[in-house]
Amino acid sequence: MDEIKSPLAAVLGIAAIRTDTVIPLLVFVVFSMLLDYITGMLAGRRSNNGINSESATKGLYKKAGFLCLFCLGFFLDVAIPFFTYAGLRLEIPFATPFGVIIAAWIVITEAISVIENLSEIGVNVPEWMLKLLKQTKGQIDDGKAGGGSNG
Repeated sequence: MDEIKSPLAAVLGIAAIRTDTVIPLLVFVVFSMLLDYITGMLAGRRSNNGINSESATKGLYKKAGFLCLFCLGFFLDVAIPFFTYAGLRLEIPFATPFGVIIAAWIVITEAISVIENLSEIGVNVPEWMLKLLKQTKGQIDDGKAGGGSNG
């Protein structure tokens, strides 16, 4: 039983410490998703196609998938140290936790979509803004935004 108590305490401790990071990131993720959904509905309404319930449903499934991905990131942040504690040698090539990287990727992905939706609505959005967000997303996609080596 003691073999289980120590790793369990470590995992619960890490999870408790991470709460102060998870909550604000979850707010950022949900807010960016909400903005994307609203601007997507407005863009759909403005276009000749109108609001399409199939598109709206597909968008909601995508948002649900993003939330699952967000949860998976923070799960991995807790699970990997547990596996290491249990004796498995894992070397992660970056110092930033999975959850933070995934949250940033989701927020930036949604921000790109919001800008595209705003442009469709007729809002004049600076070109540099979209370009900068796409470059930043590319850095995350290429694994260059992980905060350096973990080792």
